[in-house]
Amino acid sequence: MKTVAIVNNKGGVGRTTLAVHLALHASALGIKTTAVSLCRQGDLYAWLSGGQRTASAGDVMQISSCLDVVFSPDEIPELGEASLVVYDCPSIFTIPVRDDVVRAPPTTPVHRAWLEQPPKPAAYKLWIPGAPTPDLWLIPTPARPPAQLLVDTLHELTAEGGTIWCVLYAAMNQAVALQALSDATSQFPNVKVCDHKIPDSPLIRKAADDYRSAWEGRLGDRDPHALALSGLCDEILTQLDLAPRH
Repeated sequence: MKTVAIVNNKGGVGRTTLAVHLALHASALGIKTTAVSLCRQGDLYAWLSGGQRTASAGDVMQISSCLDVVFSPDEIPELGEASLVVYDCPSIFTIPVRDDVVRAPPTTPVHRAWLEQPPKPAAYKLWIPGAPTPDLWLIPTPARPPAQLLVDTLHELTAEGGTIWCVLYAAMNQAVALQALSDATSQFPNVKVCDHKIPDSPLIRKAADDYRSAWEGRLGDRDPHALALSGLCDEILTQLDLAPRH
């Protein structure tokens, strides 16, 4: 089993878009996939289930023979048969001081527009303490993230272990943004800047509104943004050594 956690302190940078399309792309290739919505808002679960927003913690829905989606905002669920698990993480986990129960935070992002420094108390984490470390961390990254916030995020995830990829989100001048991101992450040897970016377009936003993939629809198989998403998913699966079965 390979595990991927998509993390970011801020919403609106393509985290759920990437999680949804990675799960759909992998399952379409015959890779047994489980997508897990760890965020209490449940956008991943709603998107993959066709708009279902009345799920209870622990609910599982079979989307296809190779794809299940789980709503689990309170804990990392026990998963057995999947070859790939994709976690859509909340902006931050809160750890109550009085006990060991892990709860997701309110849906309002803690760091508004990446303008504030992250809180340092041990009660705030990007990952649940003691939970198994994912094989791959994916960090959707704006073209101009505050450098210190990104560095703090990388320090925390580096301490957890695993491989870390920064994936550029919707940059206009991709070459310049990739170079700036490479410079910002150069002190971390286990961090890679992904060659592909998470695109943003009216077609992708419409796909989210309609609870479908960007590849569906009249132009989906030819749209450059949809094709870019497909290329990014292929790059991630290659990193995980998950070869298609057909």
